[in-house]
Amino acid sequence: LQSAQSICPHCSLGCNTTAGERYGTLRRIANRFNSQVNGYFLCDRGRFGYEYVNSDKRIKRALVRYEPDRTKPGRPEEVPQAIEFAADRLRRARGVVGIGSPRASLEANVALRSLVGPQQFYLGVDAHEHELLNTVLTILRTGPVPSASIHEAEQSDAVLVLGSDLLNEAPRLALALLQSIRQQPMERVGELKIPQWDEAAVRNAVQDKRGPLFIAGYQRSWFHEYATDTYFAAPDDVARLGFAVAGTIGQGAPSVPDLPSEVQELVQRIADALGQAQRPLIIAGTGSGSPATLEAAANVAWALHHQGKQPRLSFVLPESNSAGLALLGGGSLNEAFDSISQGQADTVIVLENDLYRRAEPAKVDAFFETAQTIIVMDSLQHRTAARADVLLPAATGPESDGTLVNQEGRVQRFYQVFVPDGDVKESWRWLSDLGRATSQESEGVSGVATWRNFDDAVSATAAAAPELARI
Repeated sequence: LQSAQSICPHCSLGCNTTAGERYGTLRRIANRFNSQVNGYFLCDRGRFGYEYVNSDKRIKRALVRYEPDRTKPGRPEEVPQAIEFAADRLRRARGVVGIGSPRASLEANVALRSLVGPQQFYLGVDAHEHELLNTVLTILRTGPVPSASIHEAEQSDAVLVLGSDLLNEAPRLALALLQSIRQQPMERVGELKIPQWDEAAVRNAVQDKRGPLFIAGYQRSWFHEYATDTYFAAPDDVARLGFAVAGTIGQGAPSVPDLPSEVQELVQRIADALGQAQRPLIIAGTGSGSPATLEAAANVAWALHHQGKQPRLSFVLPESNSAGLALLGGGSLNEAFDSISQGQADTVIVLENDLYRRAEPAKVDAFFETAQTIIVMDSLQHRTAARADVLLPAATGPESDGTLVNQEGRVQRFYQVFVPDGDVKESWRWLSDLGRATSQESEGVSGVATWRNFDDAVSATAAAAPELARI
């Protein structure tokens, strides 16, 4: 079994893992200790959800469709011929749209942006998710409250969750909150001078006491059994609760009129608990689909900050590199559709993204039918890959080197554990090959076409956004 350091791709938390390979097959994912992120623990999805790497639906060969009829499958082609076919289409294109991906590495997204140009680079998420990601980014860039690590979430002594379904969206963060409710009762242990290794004495002192954990959302789960108070409502009502808590804690937050008396009482209890805590934590996420909920969470944290507390914010994002993709900037998928439909471009490059999971099928069909050429890089067969004129097999995380940014804003690297069979290689390498093949000798070679190794990719990524300068 040979192993390499990796990052879990299944949610936005970026848990550290060790990937193990034997005889060309990924055999095991084990937890890798990181004191600030996942510590000693890994959720079941991260530990056992790796079979997609070994799937019989993996794309292993480059495919080219020479006929204009896209109902006919592409046929296997040697890599040089596939690259030359794609490069010829790119040279003759009226304009090229690049669609990135929140599950692809920073290097792959930067390579695509370099190839098509920043003005023609789109994030590969719909307009609503685009708005949510930008809201989170603006709050963390401009606000006074920093983002919380998982370790800091464990150390929090009062928590308010607004709208996030943590068991499904960020399981390791849910475990951290189960640790956080021990913080306030453990203060009694310190007052009694009981050593924490003395389990019987600690249990006797703590009994069944729990610290404050308030959960506002739309769906009940077993996790709510550990909450001090719960509130179930539509996302806009959850946001109103958050704004009311912020207004109760301090001045400056929007006032919320016409709240029912029982909700007003809950608001007061939440505000009192957060105000008495030393390390309060506010959690929200994009899963509720409500920008107002994100803004409400920020208002609560900012109100606590103005009261002299040391609060932390934690925003749960949809995918493993959603934060990194947002840092790069770019338009939404809807804008990419408009670019093709309005004739500004006629060629599309899709990076590790199934657009049928992002938008209405009829809109995606119209987008592909209007485009003259579709180039797709991905690892598994799906509906978008089936529409490709050129399909290039992309490496998965354990088969590649790359960088991801988790929901905290922590930049983390993963490393290749084995070289895959067939024509498979990292997407940024495919894009670099396309850049070299597309460049005319008279124009010289620049941008992604100059990338020869991973160091070149990292250097270009460091220059892609101010926050990435130190990677």
